[in-house]
Amino acid sequence: MRARNFAGVVAAVILAGAAVWAAAPQGPAASAPAASGPATGPAGPGAAGGFGGRRGRGGFGGGRGGGLTVTPLADAETVDLAPPVDKDGNFKVSPKTTWADVPPVAVADGTPRGKLTMFTLKSEDTQMYPGVNGPYTRNVWVYVPAGYVAGTELPLMVDHDGRVDATLQTQLIAVLDNGIAARKLPMMAAVFIANGGDVPGRSERSLEYDTVSGKYAEYIEHEVLPLAEKSGDVKFTKDPDGRGVIGQSSGSPAALGMAWFHPEWYHRVISYSGTFVQIQTSDAVPHGAWEYHENLIPKSDKKPIRIWMEVGSRDNSFNVTEESHRNWPLANNRMADVLKAKGYEYQYLWAQDAGHVERGVERQTLGEAMEWVWKTYKGK
Repeated sequence: MRARNFAGVVAAVILAGAAVWAAAPQGPAASAPAASGPATGPAGPGAAGGFGGRRGRGGFGGGRGGGLTVTPLADAETVDLAPPVDKDGNFKVSPKTTWADVPPVAVADGTPRGKLTMFTLKSEDTQMYPGVNGPYTRNVWVYVPAGYVAGTELPLMVDHDGRVDATLQTQLIAVLDNGIAARKLPMMAAVFIANGGDVPGRSERSLEYDTVSGKYAEYIEHEVLPLAEKSGDVKFTKDPDGRGVIGQSSGSPAALGMAWFHPEWYHRVISYSGTFVQIQTSDAVPHGAWEYHENLIPKSDKKPIRIWMEVGSRDNSFNVTEESHRNWPLANNRMADVLKAKGYEYQYLWAQDAGHVERGVERQTLGEAMEWVWKTYKGK
């Protein structure tokens, strides 16, 4: 009995540690040099899954848990590359060969390029996230589109886990350059915010992203965006219908939380491999971000949120039972079900053979995801 108990404790510790690590795609905020000039740059096509390694195998368990098989939703429509931009609902896609083979988004020669600038935030300068275990710094990048007229207000896209070489950041910049030039997207700005870091002994990222509350949105609104406007010499709209948020892994509940708790600030959300599972908990949300599909969405009035989501068939699943509240494919399926039941505008993509935060999926679908999530925007 004593040996079995010890084994159970060890297993629980390993799983808990893996969960926090898996939820952090970018690691601590890097001290990258300030950047200015053309915002686009090549995104290396060699990288396959965000954490899942090559051929789309999910990072800690990869959605293969022995006792619980999670499959695409029954009404998921098969698509060739990405869901159509004129349709809501559930979809599924398979790689042509492997997700690693998907090339980066290309920006055609002659396309006007936006400008990227960077500034640094120090934890000593904030009371909201002063550091779990000592001071830290985070970088913030501001994208301003080509042709911007100084003093005018722009729609805004906020990206979590900002890093100058991150797939989501480089690809979103390319998508913005392309989409704005082709008039598939409104002329808009973007702010890429590095997390506070997630290294042994310090877990700012999980505290910021996985905590189900409005605090992180308030930090960005009151402390980050004013400095971003100053750094980029740009003005952001205050119209919530002209503001969107994008995240991956734990950055997804962070993104949804910004719109859920502050719909007066944000209406549009994009989620890749959303960590809508139990990590950071409280008395108000004992199952953490699992509460979004368990209680918060089904038991609340519909909010003005338009959301695009993706999950991989080999995404994370640390435990095999629904009661564990730790299965990513199951959590995202449940999200789609409750969004549909409440009448939300949503698209949900099941990516076959994709791992956690699969970079090839991001490269293949981000353009259409942005076009769909902004399709209903009417500038004021």
